[in-house]
Amino acid sequence: RGKRRGSMEKKMKSLQSNPLVLNWTTQILDVLSIYKLNKSIKVPSNPLVMERVLEVLLKRLHNPDKNPPLRIGIIGGSVTHGTGCGWNSLGLNLKGTRRMCHFPYPERLEHIINYIFMGEKYSGEKINKRNVVVVKNMAIAGTNSIVMRHLLEFNLWPDNESGPQDYDIIILSLGSNDGQGTFLPDMFTSEQKIIQILQNKRPCSDLPLVAMVEDNFMDATNTDHQTFRYHRDMVTASSWEGAMAISHGDILRDHLYHTNLSDTTIWNNNLHPGMEFHCGVALVLTWSLMNGLIKSCWDAKLMVEHDNPIEPRYGIPPPILEEKKNYTEYYTQWRTEQKERELICSQQHGFPQKTKGIKNSTTTGDNNTTQAVTNSQCAYSWLASKFNQATKEQVQHAVSSVATLIDGWVATGYPVKKPRRTFEATKKNASFTIQLENLRLSNINQMMIMYIKSYGNKWKNSQLLVEIYRGKNITATTINKINTGNDTVALSNNNTLILPTTIEWKVLSTVQLSGLHNSTTSVNYIEKIDLGNNLEKGDILQATFTLTDGAVFQINGLAVCNIVH
Repeated sequence: RGKRRGSMEKKMKSLQSNPLVLNWTTQILDVLSIYKLNKSIKVPSNPLVMERVLEVLLKRLHNPDKNPPLRIGIIGGSVTHGTGCGWNSLGLNLKGTRRMCHFPYPERLEHIINYIFMGEKYSGEKINKRNVVVVKNMAIAGTNSIVMRHLLEFNLWPDNESGPQDYDIIILSLGSNDGQGTFLPDMFTSEQKIIQILQNKRPCSDLPLVAMVEDNFMDATNTDHQTFRYHRDMVTASSWEGAMAISHGDILRDHLYHTNLSDTTIWNNNLHPGMEFHCGVALVLTWSLMNGLIKSCWDAKLMVEHDNPIEPRYGIPPPILEEKKNYTEYYTQWRTEQKERELICSQQHGFPQKTKGIKNSTTTGDNNTTQAVTNSQCAYSWLASKFNQATKEQVQHAVSSVATLIDGWVATGYPVKKPRRTFEATKKNASFTIQLENLRLSNINQMMIMYIKSYGNKWKNSQLLVEIYRGKNITATTINKINTGNDTVALSNNNTLILPTTIEWKVLSTVQLSGLHNSTTSVNYIEKIDLGNNLEKGDILQATFTLTDGAVFQINGLAVCNIVH
């Protein structure tokens, strides 16, 4: 992979001198006028948060040996992942990049920002001890905000080498799937919840900066103004929860509707746009972040909260917006939670106060590593993604390591290119059973299944039956007398008779899932199953997954957890 990436970087450098590319670069910069770039910022970043981002950058520039780079994590779907980003209108033959490419906009964003701060010292290499910023593309194809919310609730961060608390900026680029109009009310709630979860991962810090991005121009593929409803929801959720909101989609609308819908300078009419689109998104994100950094130098110092010794200086995000609540209810809940957070973080920042009655107030003495306010724990989990179970072998091991039966299910697919790795039923009546012995956690109360819904004859009638059981060991009985009918005979010489241990089984839940939907794209869905308060430490959890109809079903993640709300 390293050699392939190196050759790709050399190829991209050679393209920079290509007259076609130089001419097109001039055109795209002409399209991205200052007016359009300013218009893309729908909700500006909080200056207090951006001030902390600037401090990370300046420390890195001053002494890169002792200070880490700015860490940006980007969460998204297949567009962010890079599907189709090798397509271009310039006629460039980017071999091996027509379906997937190494330079979707997260990678381009990293290149641009590093070049801004490092100039000619920037080598273009991904792994460089002197790089000012590191951007990690953690996109999972077919993912929307509902799916991502549940993954975060089940501690399934799309990168098993890090967590949300390890990033200074987290960009949510889920607009292409959120904007398709399915489950809009739940989507709006999930968008807010994601922001809260990410901010709470560093509860006593102004960081991370969370930014929602409307990356794509979905007008061409949606009807009934679904995209605009997403746009409004994104802006409302970001403004309410204290996140930043950026709309590359608005720049596309402004340009295409005012000029020519067939103009391919920054977009092509495709659900997965090509190289021009990805360059445009990277430039817009760079502008938005740099603009926030420059403004924060002055704006932050003018805020009355600037000298607040306890972070987050601006306070916590408000409760989730709900139709049935009035402003008094919001205020009461908000103030109560704010006071609790202040008590927790006062210890963190060296201001001892009593914290009696405050749950989950564990701190470690470091802004960046303070545990989240809510801390869910999982007894078992896996996720088929680029930085988790990335290969079919890893997916197979994740299941087989706890399986008692696998019949007709197998891990298939590739880490990046299609078909992507998944755990798939390959025949009728395929079945597998997992069994978690001697649970080490108490109060296991949720199971999460991440699975694919798709379309076409292959998925016709696809149905999965999930049956979940609790097994409880019945304590072995020791006796020293035997009933022989009419008489009770004592065992001599202190001999004892030990009856064998038995397991008492109880059905906890039965769920039927469909693998078919009406959309013409393949999308991840989440099924969250409530297990109640039936499982205790030492119990056994068993789950059987059976294909009851159809010929295919795909599972991309499983988790069994104690979810704390």
